[in-house]
Amino acid sequence: FCEGYLTEPKHLRMFDCARETWSTLCRMPSDGKNLTMTTINELLFIAGGCHTSSFFPISTAFQYSTSTNEWIEVKEMNERRCNHRLVTLNGLIYAIGGRHNETVECYNPVTNEWNYVAPFGPAVEHLTAISHHNRIYALDNQKFKAFNPKINTWKELSYPPIGKYGSLVSINDKLLFFGGSKFEGLI
Repeated sequence: FCEGYLTEPKHLRMFDCARETWSTLCRMPSDGKNLTMTTINELLFIAGGCHTSSFFPISTAFQYSTSTNEWIEVKEMNERRCNHRLVTLNGLIYAIGGRHNETVECYNPVTNEWNYVAPFGPAVEHLTAISHHNRIYALDNQKFKAFNPKINTWKELSYPPIGKYGSLVSINDKLLFFGGSKFEGLI
């Protein structure tokens, strides 16, 4: 399982890297848009998003098994979230921000429970976030922060020169930041 994405009609698709071919796996369990996804081992998780007609945020969450090709509904998030980010760290899933939302929730797939952790700050959407060396790094268009789950705190970090709507990737002991369509350097 190399990559999956959502298209119309809402189906999960898989790219087989060895064969260089796409295949349709199954229909998505949610008709929402702008939902986010993350993985733990061979399980794919999606959560939140917006209703397709009203753009009202939703809180539903689902787990997909690559071995059974089936979705199951898991406990929904405490908050309705759209334009948020899901990040996996140490076997837990963190839902960060979203439209008009500054909260952060942590999902434990073993207990099927969502619990609040320290908030990110003022309402944040369209952020990028990544796990790296037992921390979560999140960047929106105003702030760059690192979350330490052991002490449940966010630490404000130096903001990149241009950071709006960028992406973060982790390589060795560095985070690379790409702002928009132009490379902006190392953080």
